[in-house]
Amino acid sequence: MKILFFADLHLRSISDRPKWRIDDHYTTQFNELNEIRDIAAENNVDVIISLGDLFDHTRVSHQLVSDVLRWAQTSPCAIYSIVGNHDVNAYVTSDHNNGLGVLFESGIIHQLDELVWPLPKIIIRGIHVYLDPKQGNYMFDEKYKDYFKIIASHNFIIPHVVPFDAVLPSQVQTNADVILLGHYHKAFQHLEGKTTFINPGSISRWAINEQHQPQVFILDTATRVISVVQLKSSLLATEIFDMVGAAEMKATEMNLQTFVDSLENTNFENIDIEKVILTEGRKQGIIKEVVDIALAKVQLAKVELK
Repeated sequence: MKILFFADLHLRSISDRPKWRIDDHYTTQFNELNEIRDIAAENNVDVIISLGDLFDHTRVSHQLVSDVLRWAQTSPCAIYSIVGNHDVNAYVTSDHNNGLGVLFESGIIHQLDELVWPLPKIIIRGIHVYLDPKQGNYMFDEKYKDYFKIIASHNFIIPHVVPFDAVLPSQVQTNADVILLGHYHKAFQHLEGKTTFINPGSISRWAINEQHQPQVFILDTATRVISVVQLKSSLLATEIFDMVGAAEMKATEMNLQTFVDSLENTNFENIDIEKVILTEGRKQGIIKEVVDIALAKVQLAKVELK
């Protein structure tokens, strides 16, 4: 059996283009979907698995859902998905009153809970997203001892320490042969004991620091070989992001922080704050855009304090 898996598509509606993207984002994401379908057909894949966050929001356009359904109907094999945090509200994975729920109700894309093939002895368990990444049953019953055991999870399991709530592979109690992971957008492969942890990285690149080339993985359960296929339809980061605009904004943010720091020891009690900002701005040669941002923040603060 061959299983194609990918993670974190974060599909968006036409009107919801990610910040800094300059390409036709809606078209790009379906070019990538079409290539995934073609890769599955060319490699005689038996099952396609999405590792969560198929959609970027719970409230997406009817057109987006319809287009995904039409795409899924052309798939050469069955498509399954686990539930990601972006697919639902407040981590309530049982709530299907959303775009992903429509796909599940259609019967064209299926919710991955647990799939069992007595022959050739393969089991795949889906573990949907949890607020606590330590949750989820990663242990299989003794009756599956001789099975090739696969977990598909949308939780933060990461092979290095990160500044947010996550678990290390060594902290996961499991007897699975392979654990496929989404949620964390950076790809990795990690062997912990007898278990291989694999994250293909996100297909979506909605943040300007995500400059990787999207890819899908194909797992051959007979040979246990995992192949990596980069998506040719995915444009280079320099082709999809406004790199110049982002650099200018970063410089503006740094200038703003420097300007704010220079006012740290100023006593603002009973003085005209806007006047101080304008005066100091001219004195320090701060560009107009930075001064305008500082003024806007002060005016917003005054409104909120009323």
